Amino acid sequence: MEGRNVIINSETGSGKTLCNYICNFFISCSSTGYLLPLINKLYSDYELGPIVPRALILAPTAELVHQISTVFRSLVPNNQFTASIVTSKSTLLIKDNTAAIIGVPHNITTYHAPSLLNSIETIIVDEADALVTGSASRDVWTMLNCKRLMVESKKADEEKQTKMTEVNVEISSSSKRIPNLRRGSSITRHGLDSKNCQYLFVGATLPSNNNEKSEYGIIHGWLKKLNPTLVHLARTENVHKIISTLQSDCIMTKNDEKLETLLHILDKVKSNYNDENKMTPNKNLNRSPVAKGDHLKMIVFTNTAYHAFALYRFLDGTDPNLMKEPQRSVLPLHFELLPPEQKEELINTVNFEKNYFKAQYSNEWKGRCGILHKDIPIEVREEILNKFINGDIPILITTDIASRGLDIPNVTAVIQYDFALSAVDYLHRAGRTARSGNEGQFFSMATENDSFLVEAIRNIKASESFDSVFSRNRNLRRKLRKLKKQQTDQNDIIDSDEPNSEAVNY
Repeated sequence: MEGRNVIINSETGSGKTLCNYICNFFISCSSTGYLLPLINKLYSDYELGPIVPRALILAPTAELVHQISTVFRSLVPNNQFTASIVTSKSTLLIKDNTAAIIGVPHNITTYHAPSLLNSIETIIVDEADALVTGSASRDVWTMLNCKRLMVESKKADEEKQTKMTEVNVEISSSSKRIPNLRRGSSITRHGLDSKNCQYLFVGATLPSNNNEKSEYGIIHGWLKKLNPTLVHLARTENVHKIISTLQSDCIMTKNDEKLETLLHILDKVKSNYNDENKMTPNKNLNRSPVAKGDHLKMIVFTNTAYHAFALYRFLDGTDPNLMKEPQRSVLPLHFELLPPEQKEELINTVNFEKNYFKAQYSNEWKGRCGILHKDIPIEVREEILNKFINGDIPILITTDIASRGLDIPNVTAVIQYDFALSAVDYLHRAGRTARSGNEGQFFSMATENDSFLVEAIRNIKASESFDSVFSRNRNLRRKLRKLKKQQTDQNDIIDSDEPNSEAVNY
């Protein structure tokens, strides 16, 4: 790797985590991936002596942390070195062969930052647009700026030929000690007390619209202050576009007809799948079809945990007593002030039982669904996700917790039960299918409340970028906020005022 600080902006499903251009990964990371170049870099240090953590990878969700860890380990033969993970359920443990740390920012910052970052030479921020702003940004920038100050202090002390004693960074008194962190000779050998650090920011939605307050502008501005000559942007041709292998369809409906519409779509996808038993490849494109005999997989997106739970209860036929109902923090602040009858009306935004009997299509999915949202324990989410990946269940009902980064092979179709609240979320949801050159189907159910964003997306031609409709545009953002307020007034529960607030807190 050439040591440049890199912003990697590539469309979903292009292989950012692994590496698109494997033949070039020995040269630099300026292709659209980071794990292969990183592991090659770690291998170059393998013969120098004891292994210590040299790389830190930040990801917004525990699911993505586990996925990156799995890919990392699969690329290292004979377990010569490995990666330790940090989530709310996984305690950081530095083993003798730990060469990288992969974790959720908030969980990593519970540890003593200078000790953790001392040997780190590469920091990678995956799903960067979700992490550099929003609820996770404070933890992310705390670590980045801590490392920056450490590097600057070491360089200054090197010039003065003095030894660094302490980094003047405020660290919480509740910081945890890092188990088995090796000290003495193993952390003072050449290169271990790193005097330089390479930074990589990776994301599928990072428009460079010359706005210094945008996610890209914030990242680029920070990197330029470090070293203006070492900032490189790696961007693919199809970024911020709907790929040509995706068949998309938007269906206008009403709230009280959404369940019937969903059952119709599920029936349609299943019928087409059974008829063909595989997706038909486009002979003009160099790609592989979905493998024959692969399992039917459909992802259904909702905007809230409550909608996901209610939809799951309807489709799966699960006894609600067997599953903890999501926290109702998604309800409006004035919820407790409402009379009981209005509370009930607000919660039941869709009358599931009524629509079940109205539906013209039978519900044949009982016992065949899974559900993901932030209120489900991580270990349960992992089990459900593995069942879906392995084909044990054909339907996964989820919030946007599953819209970013997760590489689920051969998803037959993605369905938006609730239309996305921003163009960014729309692109990430669409990117769960038609990945790595395969074909896929993307169905969107929209109501009148979604008409503004639907119309803006429809006006984009097949070969055009979504840059003009990203919610970071001030006028569009203002209109979306107005529409979301109207949705609240019309008893449609939403999570927050920010279009991308679910990027981390799903």
